Amino acid sequence: MRSAASFLKLLVFPVAIIACAGLVQAGEIDVFTCKSGQLTTVRVKSSSTEVEALIRSGNAIWSSREVDAVTVQAIAEGRGIWALTPDQTIFNVLKTKTPSAYMAAIANQESGRKGRFWPWTINYAGKGYFFTTKSQAIAAARQLIERGAELFDVGLMQVNWFYHGNRFASIEQAFDPVSNIRAADDIVQEHLNDSGSMQEALGRYHSKTPSLKAKYQGQLDAQLRRVSLNSNLQKGIQPC
Repeated sequence: MRSAASFLKLLVFPVAIIACAGLVQAGEIDVFTCKSGQLTTVRVKSSSTEVEALIRSGNAIWSSREVDAVTVQAIAEGRGIWALTPDQTIFNVLKTKTPSAYMAAIANQESGRKGRFWPWTINYAGKGYFFTTKSQAIAAARQLIERGAELFDVGLMQVNWFYHGNRFASIEQAFDPVSNIRAADDIVQEHLNDSGSMQEALGRYHSKTPSLKAKYQGQLDAQLRRVSLNSNLQKGIQPC
């Protein structure tokens, strides 16, 4: 049994990353539990069904610190233990080309609610819609597409479907946190290559119109100041 603090760094910077579509089927997991008011872990073996449920809930992680698609979704939703880690965690896990603090700032500006980004989000006609589940968000997006209303933003990074839908194989993939983050990262990097300035690239992520770009740059500056460099545990959020 280990204390949460003893491996918090491993939660923030997992040692093994798996770029896979599904769940890893073999290996032990560390299950998080509270004992005497302290967060601890117990290493166990379990069936694949139980493993998926525990990892999806954020109440367990692979003992090897491997990160699969189910783990990434738990991080994106801030489930369980992942609510205690910095906003940059998911971007560090995916090793984005754009610095994780900038990516976290964009995510919080684009799909932030209650102080944290949310992957099942649509912005249509200037209004944000937050859905409880991925399937609900996909169904809503499909309705917009069927109506011919394709000028809307999707997912954690609010990638515009009309302008960037070709970066995804389907609307389902557009909501996948990994695919959505990868697309947003590519967009920022393309603007960076064109302009030679990260500040300009970040502004252009929203718009090339000078007034809109400047406003967005200011909003991101504010988000960057909020992005925590330390664990939320150190901000007084306690799991037990």
